[in-house]
Amino acid sequence: MAHSKYYKTFIHDPFDARHNKARINFIIQTLNGMNVDGDTMQYIIEQVGMNDQMLRQLIMNNPESDVKDLLNEKIELNNNSVIGRI
Repeated sequence: MAHSKYYKTFIHDPFDARHNKARINFIIQTLNGMNVDGDTMQYIIEQVGMNDQMLRQLIMNNPESDVKDLLNEKIELNNNSVIGRI
């Protein structure tokens, strides 16, 4: 996807300010100290309104083969769920 020359203007780098970096590191340390599991992390992402953004970032930043494998797994699980209801 091509971006306009103004695209970079709208991207915010959370590490551009020292206080943001310290706050982000505090949040990461807190989450690590809590041993947050996947379900809890998903809940946090949903509560801050980032579910769609995270989905996109994870898809775009992982190998296509991984994305296809997960999609195939989801399709298979859905098909098995439907078959189990018949």
